[in-house]
Amino acid sequence: MFDYFKKMAISNRVDDELLYEYVLNEMESGVIVKGLWGKALANSNGNEANAKSIYMKYRVQSIKDIFTARKISYNELTKPKLFQYIQDKIIPTSNDYTNLSDIQSKPKIEENYKVSEYEESIYNEVAEELSNEIRKEGLWLKAIQNTDGDEARALSLYIKYRSETIKTQRQKAIEIQKLENEKLEKRKKTMEESERNKIPNELQIFIKENGMNIVKQASPLEVRANYYNSPIDVNLEYKNGKWEIIN
Repeated sequence: MFDYFKKMAISNRVDDELLYEYVLNEMESGVIVKGLWGKALANSNGNEANAKSIYMKYRVQSIKDIFTARKISYNELTKPKLFQYIQDKIIPTSNDYTNLSDIQSKPKIEENYKVSEYEESIYNEVAEELSNEIRKEGLWLKAIQNTDGDEARALSLYIKYRSETIKTQRQKAIEIQKLENEKLEKRKKTMEESERNKIPNELQIFIKENGMNIVKQASPLEVRANYYNSPIDVNLEYKNGKWEIIN
């Protein structure tokens, strides 16, 4: 049993090495996933070499997560097939990429490297803003002040500040939408209740105006009634938004 787990551990390590090789090739080709790069940079304290190391771990983990979600055992694929599958099936859209060059050393950094799609989308939004030279000056000034003017560290801190701002804005938007939905649902229930009350209220008005008594109500829309001091019954129906005497 011990030998089995030992072999599995070796196999997984080899498989991870192939994924790291693929990601390194991907980076050396000049592309990088914006959202993952944004979070890596935010967690690198402005050190680009560390950011590249962290990014590789994020990217490898994201690829592994996709294989897991699709229930595909990537360790059963040959290297060419593994690389080809990632290239064909796991590559994000071109809008998710940015350029990267000058790959440096990759020091080991202990961290949880799972990045959710929601989290990645936030960092991707920040990366899009920065690539379009859009920067929130208040947050940038705060980042500069808290890093004693070190622009590399300030950029790292700014990304954290901005991502938290976007996260808060999204949460507020969700809460506002939830309140709006609750108001709409309450309004809908009130209207439905009003509509339900409308029929019996109109019935009371109708029989009073016509000098009738209710004998029997077969359904909310069908009633037997008679005139005051008369043994003759008549049928009433609610049709086309009003009560009518049928016979």
